[in-house]
Amino acid sequence: MSENFLTPTPETIQAESQPVTGSGKGMHCYHVFGLRIASALPLRNLATLLDTSGADADVNIHITAPEEIPDREGRPQFDVDENGVTLTMHGTARYRVEAGRRVTVTPHHSASERKIVLFLLGSVIGIICHQRRLMPLHASAILVNGRAIAFCGHSGIGKSTLVSHLAARGHAMLCDDVCVVSLDATHRPHAFPGLPTARLWRDAAEQLGHDCGTLDLVVDGRDKYHTPRPAISASGPFPLDRIYMISDGRGNDEPPFVPLKGVRAVQTLMNETYRKVYLDPMGLFGANVAQTTQIARHAQLFTMHRRHGYDVLAAEIDLLEDHLEQP
Repeated sequence: MSENFLTPTPETIQAESQPVTGSGKGMHCYHVFGLRIASALPLRNLATLLDTSGADADVNIHITAPEEIPDREGRPQFDVDENGVTLTMHGTARYRVEAGRRVTVTPHHSASERKIVLFLLGSVIGIICHQRRLMPLHASAILVNGRAIAFCGHSGIGKSTLVSHLAARGHAMLCDDVCVVSLDATHRPHAFPGLPTARLWRDAAEQLGHDCGTLDLVVDGRDKYHTPRPAISASGPFPLDRIYMISDGRGNDEPPFVPLKGVRAVQTLMNETYRKVYLDPMGLFGANVAQTTQIARHAQLFTMHRRHGYDVLAAEIDLLEDHLEQP
């Protein structure tokens, strides 16, 4: 397997650092997931960079004239060719992603900006990361003593709620839902700060004292909101120290934390790769195996059996904080 899957060569780094023609003037500029992004479309909930023209961006997002993007029962279409990937979200937009550096968005004529941006900062970011040989985990994460602690699990398991309550206890929130990981020259994993919000359903947001009337919806028609988190002073990346795989429910005699090692740890990480269904069509399954193997080698993995409900949440977090203090 080529080493380039893990550590880009100097030639690759130099090529990827070159600005894309047409970036710069009139672009909104951001820094997220370790990437400088210049976008013709404002990306809601991201803080705008004021110290760049966009000419040095890692990723450039361009917008074309709206078209009719037929709705085929709401199912996305994913097409790969030798020059890139085209993701079609019917009734929303067509996203063309090339070399992890250029995105061209063709919006549906009646799609809302909120919905277009939702997929840009979700599925499209996943494609960009895979093309750049970064490892996106379906995870939320906090910082503890300068090290990243990630929480994986299926949608609805409570990742966002857990890290939001940990943040309320003083642990800096690193990211929510997508945790982008890179491997350094020694193949050790490091995690980048993600979006500056946590996406919470109304009950979870109100439990933390948020007024949902002042918050931005994640997507039209759903009672889920972007809740802000304090900015992290450093841009990272931060060493990825532990990963907890959240499991729903725990018996009275069942330990809350069980180590994951070897093949099982690698398989768990492969399953928690963000937008893993894109890997085979993009020819990146082998790269994913290599990445997850290195992450499992250098980070501690645990299954986290936890009970759910706001009535037991504080006690569950007490157990977690005690576990985090253990070497």
